[in-house]
Formats: sequence, structure tokens, C-alpha cells
Amino acid sequence: MAQEKARELVHSYEFLFRRRYNLPPTDPRFLNATQEEIETDYWAHWYADHPNEANAVVSDDPTFDLEAIKAKIEAGEDWETI
Repeated sequence: MAQEKARELVHSYEFLFRRRYNLPPTDPRFLNATQEEIETDYWAHWYADHPNEANAVVSDDPTFDLEAIKAKIEAGEDWETI
């Protein structure tokens, strides 16, 4: 059971944050960080390590379709209505 939990944990933002800064799960710096701060820290480091990806569009939304949005903009639809 512990190994299964560890496999799930290893790719979490929280684990990567704690690992980067060598923090135990009880450290106030970790406990006081918001989810947004943890995720922003992850992406800031990722973009620093991958500068060519800094302008890439990344979305966690599975329905997000960048090509469809580009087509609507090219067709003259206003960005605010999309």
C-alpha cells in the first residue's frame, strides 16, 4: 500500500516542491504555501529549464482546442466572445 501511494505522490506538485527545497511535509514553508504558489513555482522552474517552451500554450483542460480558437480568430470572431 505504501508503494502504491508513493507512486501516486511522486508526480504531484507538492512532492516536487518539497523535493526541490528538501522540505519535510511538516515544514511551515511547505504548509503555508498555497496550491497556486506551489504550481507557479513548478512551472517557473520548468520554463527556466526549457526556455524554448516558454511561449507554448499549456492547458489542463481536455476540451481546450487551440487550433479551433485560432480558426475562430482568423474568421474574424472577437476574442472576447470566444
